[in-house]
Amino acid sequence: MHDKKTVIQNITYMAIMAAINVIFSVLAMFLPLASLVLMLVLPLTSVIVVLFCKEKYFIIYAVSTILLCLLITMSDAQTTIFYVIPSIVSGFVFGWLIKQKIHAAFIMIISAAVQLGITYASLPLIQWIYGVNMIEVFKTLLHLTAHPYINGIIPTFFFILALAQATFSFIIIHAEIKKFGITVNSDEKIFSQLALCGLESGILVVISATFSIVIPYLLFLVYVFFSLFAVIDVLKINRRALRIVLGLSLVINLFLFAILYNLLIPPLGLLLLGLFLLPADALSLCNKYLLKPSKVDRI
Repeated sequence: MHDKKTVIQNITYMAIMAAINVIFSVLAMFLPLASLVLMLVLPLTSVIVVLFCKEKYFIIYAVSTILLCLLITMSDAQTTIFYVIPSIVSGFVFGWLIKQKIHAAFIMIISAAVQLGITYASLPLIQWIYGVNMIEVFKTLLHLTAHPYINGIIPTFFFILALAQATFSFIIIHAEIKKFGITVNSDEKIFSQLALCGLESGILVVISATFSIVIPYLLFLVYVFFSLFAVIDVLKINRRALRIVLGLSLVINLFLFAILYNLLIPPLGLLLLGLFLLPADALSLCNKYLLKPSKVDRI
């Protein structure tokens, strides 16, 4: 696998990737439960096309893939609209951001947000053309139609899938891409800055929880995503005191969670799970800006 230089090489390679997308679309049409797994794989083909083919040919790949999928899944074309089109766009964004040397954390969160936005933009179109409510399809598929707060949490479910797609693409690309002279920016030195992004997202969660259910849960995922980098950062720091503080704070937050959970209106109580990540954000920032530099363990 290497950069495709000639027109024939580009078109041939894109044709292979388009064929893979068509196969995935057919599987999603006949195996509804498998569609959740297939959603993880679909963006990867577009990422690979962006990285190894010339960008000016991507529109050919995108249009041909969509047309082929629509043709093959004509009896169930909402599969193409709901799965394939968002994955093509998010895959392009993912690959393009890699080329721009954007940090992997921001690549994953941005491409997931794009995926979520296009997925929701496709819902009215599917409803209008086919009379199918994809939200109801997923609620039925997951046996959650009777859940009283499911409508507020469904967007979070789609965002989780989008983040899973982005994470899966990153794992595969990061593991294999160096062999072909392409690197993904995954610099660990900015983990403390990601902790700051986590804290900022946490503040937005608190603010949005005063007027919405959907928005705070979406922001909560962003908060968790960035805060996990802070956890990694703290665990890498060779300071026993920081690890002891982290452990004690987790115990304290367990009691806080139990006390505060019933004080919040359902289903906002689960947002208190963010308390368990808050100490890692604070400790990562303290180590970066307030304490003397320490040795860092490789994990």
